[in-house]
Amino acid sequence: RPNIYLETGYMKGQGKPVLMCCHRNNLAKVAFDALAYEIIVWQTAGDLKKALITKFSLLSSNRLLIL
Repeated sequence: RPNIYLETGYMKGQGKPVLMCCHRNNLAKVAFDALAYEIIVWQTAGDLKKALITKFSLLSSNRLLIL
């Protein structure tokens, strides 16, 4: 999506946490400057589910470092 970088920057500017996810096959398409941030890279839906549950749990307990 072309506007995703604008939307991500806006949310970061508002101090909101942003979780970026990318399927392993599409990682080469991510803009180089977005690679400076943590990206959840997944291969299967199960991988993604597990990673998101972990991240949401950390966010809800305020233990996640927001860059």
